[in-house]
This record gives sequence, structure tokens and C-alpha cells, in this order.
Amino acid sequence: MKRKTLATLVAAVCLVALAGALPAQAAVISLGIIQRGSESLTYGYGEFDLLPTLAAGLQLRSDEVFVVSLWQGAGNGIYFEVEFDAAGANKELLELGVWRRVPVANTVDLSGWLGVQSRLGGPSIWVKANAELAFRLTNTAGVFFGGSATLLKKDSVTATYIGVGHYF
Repeated sequence: MKRKTLATLVAAVCLVALAGALPAQAAVISLGIIQRGSESLTYGYGEFDLLPTLAAGLQLRSDEVFVVSLWQGAGNGIYFEVEFDAAGANKELLELGVWRRVPVANTVDLSGWLGVQSRLGGPSIWVKANAELAFRLTNTAGVFFGGSATLLKKDSVTATYIGVGHYF
């Protein structure tokens, strides 16, 4: 587990270095811990604005999984994610859905996204619901609390996470 955690942290540092080289429209880099049942994982996440209403995200986790995502819209819209298992144990997981961000206060945002998921080439489809509270501590620092649950799946999975981030 230590090697996986170290690899995730190294990848997160690379994300931060990449973000520093990007133009000012880069959005956020965050690091944190995911609790999924009895399993604890570390993660690094970067989200970068490609256009005024299109962002790309990359998440790297200590279980050797990485997720690539595209988010369309300003405040709400559609998203698409592909989850890859670097160890090759599972087929890619595809997710397509809708998202919305609502400001709760000047420094607090509530985001939610709901999508349908399926393994590439798999016969089953299920639903995944996600929510996140983002607290801006300063102009450049924030804390994130979130959770997710799969619905309509034989073996449902729930997870919670906490992270700290840097806004650009």
C-alpha cells in the first residue's frame, strides 16, 4: 500500500507542476483521502478549463485507477468520465450524466452530479449519484467534502472523501 500511496503523491506533484505551466484558466488541483467501505485510498485531482464552458479533469488514486473527465457548461451541464484500471484488472468504466453547482454562500459551493455507468462492453447499466461541498478558505486554498453512491447495482458502493485544494 505504501508504494501505491507514494505513486499517487508523485502523480499529484506532477499535476501541480503541470498546472503551474498552464495558462491562467486552470481551475483547481486537490489531494485527499477516499473512504470506501473499510478501504482507504489517497487521490490527486486536477481540473482545467479548456474553453469558457468546457473543463477536463484527471483523478489519480492509490488503487492504481485513474479517471479522465469532461465537464460541459457553466454552473450546470453534462459530463462524461472514463475510469481506467492501470493494473488491467477491470474493463473501462464509462459514465455519462448531468451536473449542477449551486453557491450556498460567498465561499461555499454545493455540487451534485448524477450519471449512468457501465463497464465497456458490459451488459449492465446502473446509476451513480455524487455530491460535494467546497469551502474556499482563501482566494487560492479550499477544502472539499464529498460522497458518492451507486444505485440500481447488485453490489452497490458508497464512498466519502475529504481533500484540500489549490485554485488558480
